[in-house]
Amino acid sequence: MATITPTPIGSDFSKALFNFLKTPGVEGFEPFVYDDSQGIPTLGVGYALVVNVGGVWKIRNDPTDITNYLTQFANNGIKLTDAQLKTLKDQLQLAADDLNAAGPVATTDSFPGWYPGLPDSANFLGWTITDEQALSLFKAVLPKYLSTVKTWLGNDTLYTSLQGSQEMMVLTSLAYNGYFGAGKSPALHKAIVDDGNRAEAWYEIRYNTPATNIIRNYAQAALFGLYDPGVVTEPEAIQVYQMFGSSGKSYGEMR
Repeated sequence: MATITPTPIGSDFSKALFNFLKTPGVEGFEPFVYDDSQGIPTLGVGYALVVNVGGVWKIRNDPTDITNYLTQFANNGIKLTDAQLKTLKDQLQLAADDLNAAGPVATTDSFPGWYPGLPDSANFLGWTITDEQALSLFKAVLPKYLSTVKTWLGNDTLYTSLQGSQEMMVLTSLAYNGYFGAGKSPALHKAIVDDGNRAEAWYEIRYNTPATNIIRNYAQAALFGLYDPGVVTEPEAIQVYQMFGSSGKSYGEMR
């Protein structure tokens, strides 16, 4: 069976992924609390401060959740006054209540009138975090998304082979963006796991991931790559030819 040959990154995986995600247009980076495109209060590189646990939105401070944000703040020297902590907690609770009432909203406006005192794109608490602090927060939640990738692949051998690779960076980025889960992305799963067809996987990543962030889709596809590393083989060239020429993949879609 054909397999996708991994492309080693040759550096610290978590930091390389962090730097990829913080690229403007991908996940992006803010050194203070903001809301993402779904109206979820977030910090740094996609570190959500309100999370969905079992279908319920709650502040990320439940010991049963993947990370207690107050503990992570303390571990990384992120210091807030008692007044700032109270303000933050109050605002996050308002956000959780609204998300539970209405669900995430597709908007690019920061805190669109839900949370009093949180002006659009403003550092309402008057503090910022450093890149290193943001990286530590990212590392705290990364294992969850790697586990999501492993479960989604359903193939431990393949998962192990992709460790420390560009391909795993892309898969983790997709998991970080909520693209993986039970029954999700069946065409991409087939291309990677069943067929080992990089060209089809590239197409799925570039064109069949959610269209809410085309820049991110293109960046992920470019990082994943259209060919295995090294010399292009004849079977690979045939896969690419077949992918571009197959039904539903017209030239217009490729521009």
